[in-house]
Amino acid sequence: MAQASAQKCYICTDKCSVFYCYECQHALCTVCWERHDKIPAVSGHTITDINIIDLSNVKSDKSKCITHEKEYSFYCVKCIDLICGKCVTSTHRGHYISEISEVVSEIRGAAQSALQKLKSKIDVISGMKDKVRVKHLEKLHFESQQVIGDVISTFEELQEFANSKKDIKKTEVEDNESIECQNIELFLKNTDLINDRYAQVFTELQNILSEKHDVTFYRLFRVIDKDITCLEDIPKEPALPYVPTLDKTMLYNEILEYIQSKTGTR
Repeated sequence: MAQASAQKCYICTDKCSVFYCYECQHALCTVCWERHDKIPAVSGHTITDINIIDLSNVKSDKSKCITHEKEYSFYCVKCIDLICGKCVTSTHRGHYISEISEVVSEIRGAAQSALQKLKSKIDVISGMKDKVRVKHLEKLHFESQQVIGDVISTFEELQEFANSKKDIKKTEVEDNESIECQNIELFLKNTDLINDRYAQVFTELQNILSEKHDVTFYRLFRVIDKDITCLEDIPKEPALPYVPTLDKTMLYNEILEYIQSKTGTR
């Protein structure tokens, strides 16, 4: 967002600019800024550090009324828009007019509130991610290892056939763990994307709150406000992973059938 301060002062054209006047739309060095501030007609102008603003935004025509090409000086409550002095007596005659500073003060409050809500949601997402990462993965791995141990201890009693059945059952559990693990990792990845978007909007909103110029702030907030309303809801925590248990009855029946096939008995 910051601009390089190598831009020359508009007045003296000698020194590098340090400040920027929104109303004059000029860059000023320290000396010329002090002189500028002593002129009664411009003493109330909004001055800011040139290194913390984007000149491509503040110099755009969007800071002026497109109908009369005058600086915005009022806010039309009925039309929910910024207007200039000529608008008051023409296209917005009879409308309820308010000071821009009053409206922006309310919007800044709403922006601050939105910032806090975003922070709360980011905290919730972060907490849920940690919970899923630890609780779900640990449970998945722990229970999978328990079942694998059960499979191994059961199949150790058998000879070559039992060992082959052991490998099959062990693979089923491991494949299930791999699939469930992929599902959890996919959830965490998608949640990361949502979290990053919340964090991005949070940072942008936090940045524009330092904007001193009301018109610039209003215009930037209108853009970010749309991003806020388009944010996805916080995802719900997924169900705990499924781990298939060992059906020992079926296993022993298979072994019994194998033994019977070898002994010739049924």
